Amino acid sequence: LRRIGVTPGMQPAEIELQLAPWKTEGVIGREDGCDLVINSHHISRYHAHLRLVTEGRPGGRESYSLTIQDKSTNGLFINDKRMAKGPMVPLHDKDMISFEAADIVNVPKFHVRRFRDSLQCEEEAKLRPAEKLPLAEPTPLEP
Repeated sequence: LRRIGVTPGMQPAEIELQLAPWKTEGVIGREDGCDLVINSHHISRYHAHLRLVTEGRPGGRESYSLTIQDKSTNGLFINDKRMAKGPMVPLHDKDMISFEAADIVNVPKFHVRRFRDSLQCEEEAKLRPAEKLPLAEPTPLEP
């Protein structure tokens, strides 16, 4: 997910959340420990849960689908449609996720992007240098 309308001073955790075969889940919310942090009073502490699900394909190949689950009080919108709280909902390339509320002027919005590999992701990021901020290097797991 990439935030639309990045402003100077935003932290990497406020801009982008990437899932991959080695990181299959992520949490969106206003708590510092979330994978994607949205600092706004209308965002729940743990607003939504994203999951990358492996699916077997003919020939032994694997494919992945991305789902999101609304766990919030104020709701979640996908392509301007309010989602029901609770069930996992599939996300597709170029879907837009937003966190609307009646009293919010600048609604946080995010685009879903699906890449065949990390190289494609990096190439697209080069096309939008104004939106790209350096992301923290992954922390290696200790044995």
